[in-house]
Amino acid sequence: MGKTTTAVYLSLVLAAGGARVVLADADRQASALRWADEAGGLGESVLTVGATTPETLRGLRDLAAGAEVIIDTPPGDLRLVRAALARADVALIPVRPTMLDLDRLGETLDEVRNAAVPGVILLTQVRSRTRSLAGARSALDELGLPLLDTVIPAREAIAASFGDAADSEGFDTYRRALGELQAALTTTTEAP
Repeated sequence: MGKTTTAVYLSLVLAAGGARVVLADADRQASALRWADEAGGLGESVLTVGATTPETLRGLRDLAAGAEVIIDTPPGDLRLVRAALARADVALIPVRPTMLDLDRLGETLDEVRNAAVPGVILLTQVRSRTRSLAGARSALDELGLPLLDTVIPAREAIAASFGDAADSEGFDTYRRALGELQAALTTTTEAP
C-alpha cells in the first residue's frame, strides 16, 4: 500500500464528499488505470486518466477545470515528479515506516522543497505499537518533517482492495487522513 492505493482511496473519499475528481496515473505501470478498469470504474465522479509525460500533466489544467486532481506519480522518474509538483497545491508522500523507505525520501523531499509546495508525509502499511513505527516517527520528527497523525494500517483488506471500489476500513482511515490534511492546509493558508 503506497502511492497508488493512497491515490485511489483519496479519490474515492473526495468523490464521496461530492467533489469531481481527476485521478491522473503518471506511472507507466498504469496501476491506477488498471485498478479503475478492474473495478469497472471508480464511480461517476472520478475520471481516471493516463498522464505519463510532462506535457499531459500540464494539460490537466484544462481537463480538470473545477475538479480536484490527484496525481499518482511513478517511482524514480524525476521529470514526471517535477511536472506533477508544478501542478500541485500539496504533495502527500506515502511511505512505509521502515528505515530503508525513510532513507529513500531524500530525493523526493528535495524536489518538493524546490517546487515550493507544502509536503506532508503519510505513514502506510503500519503495524501499531512497533519499534519501526516509533523509530519512523522519531526520525521524521528529528528532521522536522510534517507528518499526519493518521496512519494507514497494514491490513489485508486494504492490500487486497485492488480492483474494488474500496474497503470500508481503508475508506474510513483515508477519510481521516484527508480531513487532517485539509485542516492542516487551511491552517497554513490562514496564517498571517
